[in-house]
Amino acid sequence: MANLNEFFRKLYSNPSLLWKASAGLLFLGLAVAMFVSPNLVQGLEKSTRITFAVLLLVYGLFRLSTFFVEYKRLNDE
Repeated sequence: MANLNEFFRKLYSNPSLLWKASAGLLFLGLAVAMFVSPNLVQGLEKSTRITFAVLLLVYGLFRLSTFFVEYKRLNDE
């Protein structure tokens, strides 16, 4: 439990970490929503919808990876 408290303490003390984590989760959520619900983006072909969802997924993973790298660097200091 102490590790979890330390994680949130560092997260809230650095707003950039909070922004990177929330943006990464937002993009991942949008990608999953596009995969699951085709009604979310009406008027697009299936291949275009899947391509856009994959791009959102990759970008969300990139944002989360930058969050974890920065958190690790901050944790090592």
